[in-house]
Amino acid sequence: MAVVRGTKLMWQNVASGDLSNIGQLPNYEGQVTEGLRGSLVLGLRLVPPLEYVQRLQAELVARGVAEATTTLDGNNLTITYRKGFPWLAVIVAAVLAVLILAVLIVAWQLYREVSPVIGITTGPLLILGAVAVIMLVVATAYFIWRKGR
Repeated sequence: MAVVRGTKLMWQNVASGDLSNIGQLPNYEGQVTEGLRGSLVLGLRLVPPLEYVQRLQAELVARGVAEATTTLDGNNLTITYRKGFPWLAVIVAAVLAVLILAVLIVAWQLYREVSPVIGITTGPLLILGAVAVIMLVVATAYFIWRKGR
C-alpha cells in the first residue's frame, strides 16, 4: 500500500474499485482509524459542473458527515471527512443522491490518514552524524596531543 505525502498529511491507500463495486465501500470502514481522516477520491469521466460538487457538499453537511469537504481537481473529486461514525455508507448514499456524479464515476480510491514519521530524513541525519564523528576525532586528537606535551 502506497503512502501519498501531501503538504501536511500523509495518506495510505486502503482500497480501490470502480462504479460496479462502490457499494462495497462501507466494508472498508474499519480501515480508517477513529478520530483520523479518511479521503475518498472519485475518478470521473468528465469534469462535472461546480454546482453538482456544491450539491454533494451540501448533502454531506446535511447528513452530518464530520468535517466533510469536497474538492475537485480535474476529473478527480475528493471527499475528505473525520472518522467518528461509520461515514462511508452515508457518503456513498450522498454521492448516489447526486445522480449526475454517480453516472460519471469511473473509479474510486479510499485513503486513510497516517501519522507522519517524527524525525529527520536520512540525508540531514547522515550529515549531522558525519560532522559529529569529525568533531569527536578532532577533539580526541587535540586531547592526545595536549597530554603528550
